[in-house]
Amino acid sequence: MDVVCASDLRRVVQTVEIAFAGGGKEIRVDRRLRECDYGIYNGRPVSEVAALRSRHIDTPWSGGQSYRQVVAEMAGFLREVMDEWQGGLVLAVSHSANRWALQNLLDGTPLEELVLTRRLSGGRGGSTASAEVGRVGCPSLPGWVSSPMVWGSH
Repeated sequence: MDVVCASDLRRVVQTVEIAFAGGGKEIRVDRRLRECDYGIYNGRPVSEVAALRSRHIDTPWSGGQSYRQVVAEMAGFLREVMDEWQGGLVLAVSHSANRWALQNLLDGTPLEELVLTRRLSGGRGGSTASAEVGRVGCPSLPGWVSSPMVWGSH
């Protein structure tokens, strides 16, 4: 692995610092890897937020952002990673909405399906995705080809 990119939210930064302490890996903190901004629902119980998720695929949460906006931020992140780390191995440590964005961008899974599936299954936790840069399929980023992704929970 060449670099670890992490959400700038404290719990993710702490997890990455513990996981890679003394490992000599470069750790980059990136705001675009933050969880969706749920606006006035930030900090509310997961069950309360989950019941409303399907309404915010394209419509921002009051005072926050939509899931489609998270996809746009992840696309920008991926373009930058591709430019800088072509041929390298990048680990991204982020959150659920970012994982959905990656699945939408890299696998072509409809965002609506991802949000609805998550709403029905509940739960919480962040996401980890790892792939060789330049070997990941991404229809919205020409030049990328298929390679397996590793999905996990944080």
